[in-house]
Amino acid sequence: MPTIRQSLVASLTKFYPFYSGCASFANNSLIIKLAGASNERVWSAVPGGEVLASLNDYNGRAAFYVGERDRKLTWICAQIVKPGDTVLDIGANIGAVTVWLSKLVGDQGQVHSFEPNPKLQNILEKTFARNQMSNTRLHPIALGAEEGSLELRIPQGHPGMGSLVRNRETGNCDVV
Repeated sequence: MPTIRQSLVASLTKFYPFYSGCASFANNSLIIKLAGASNERVWSAVPGGEVLASLNDYNGRAAFYVGERDRKLTWICAQIVKPGDTVLDIGANIGAVTVWLSKLVGDQGQVHSFEPNPKLQNILEKTFARNQMSNTRLHPIALGAEEGSLELRIPQGHPGMGSLVRNRETGNCDVV
């Protein structure tokens, strides 16, 4: 459960008025300082439902403090995706886009969500259950041009930047 301080900051930051910069705003050092540090995971409202957001993670803070990472992406999806469509979310992270896509395609559509990070896969499964997303399937793999097996390097505090190529020399990464 978020602290009163975090909840108060979130109630104010949800009024962020711009389409761009939601995640940068939520992860601004001033917002983090005002809200206080936390390793908490909380259900956070995003377009289409709720995601399990970690308050010490870049994408989690964006979901909790602003309600999404990028409003342009949400708008574009709403313009393109129609009921009954089949769509892919490649690199689903905590599922904010997957939840929105699931809502847009409806019961007759399908969402295929790809996420290679085992920690995020667990969060996605909880998110799918909480939002009753029967039209969504999790694929616990990475996609690439070649078939093979590689180490996934995940920067601490930002699992969305996990990479099979980048971050190889970074000592501040978890390796999966």
